[in-house]
Formats: sequence, structure tokens, C-alpha cells
Amino acid sequence: MEETFNFNFFQTFPVLIITKEKNVHRAYVYFVEIKKSRSKCVPALEKFTLIVTEKPDAAARIASALDREGKPKRVLERGVPYYESTRDKKIVVVPALGHLYTVAGNPKERGRYPVFGLRWVPKYEVERGTTHIRTWLQVISKLSKEAESIIDACDYDIEGSIIGYCIIKYACQN
Repeated sequence: MEETFNFNFFQTFPVLIITKEKNVHRAYVYFVEIKKSRSKCVPALEKFTLIVTEKPDAAARIASALDREGKPKRVLERGVPYYESTRDKKIVVVPALGHLYTVAGNPKERGRYPVFGLRWVPKYEVERGTTHIRTWLQVISKLSKEAESIIDACDYDIEGSIIGYCIIKYACQN
């Protein structure tokens, strides 16, 4: 099945794609250029592409921009919203709630300095009032198991990079 789309703009942007094959993650950076011309888009993947965003508002905007008709389907799973878009293949856009992971030290080493035993853990394990984060991580993890590739679409700054990296490394390590 081959589809042709008309694009009425010119833009170049980097896209980070992380694929998993037999428990091996590979990262690819593509520079995508869309020109004002007829472009042919051929479906390449049988499964869907999972896009992880930093916040729900960004997920809605990205899903709307990627959907062929501009109206993605909003799905609510266990209180966690995500969006299903269709272009030449299915795209699922799932938001985070900011930092889902935090740095924690070993409780046996409290009061000792310098601290070297730090590790990334889900925020609900060390902070009170964050039990809802467990549900978000479970939904993201479930979606990543079914995904062919994962794209980090968090903000392009240090904080956004850490949020996306932790989600992909820990929640999507299927």
C-alpha cells in the first residue's frame, strides 16, 4: 500500500528513533526534510511507533500534528491518557508527568559524605503522595512492549532529556 501526501511547507528537523531487537536497543538520529512537493510515504513497520512526551499538553499537540486528519483518538487507560494517530502507520503518543524517576541513595549510607551510592528509582518509591506515578509507568511500559520503535519527544533541554532518557531506559526496557 502506497500513499501520496502533499506538503505545503519546508522544514528540516532531527528525529531520534530507538528500536529494540532481541533485547538490544539501537538509537538512530535522522534529519528529516519535508519539501513543498509530492512525497511518497510507504508504511515500513507492522507495529506502531511510540512517542514519549514530557507533559499531556505536548502529547495532544504532537498527536494532532501527526494525525492524517488532525484529530487523534484519545484513549484513557487506568486514568492515563494517550493518543493514537494514523499517518502511513499507527503512532501512539504517551505523555509523562514530568519527572517519573528520581535519584535516591542507599538508606544505610545516610549521614556519610561524599555520597557515591546513587541510583535512579521510580519517584513513587521514595516520595510520598506520588503513588499515581506507578500507574503511569505501568501503562508506558505496557505500550512499549507492543511498540516497534520509541521516539523521545521530551523538551530539548537538560531536564527534558533526563525525563525522556529515564523513561526509555527504565520503563521501556522490555
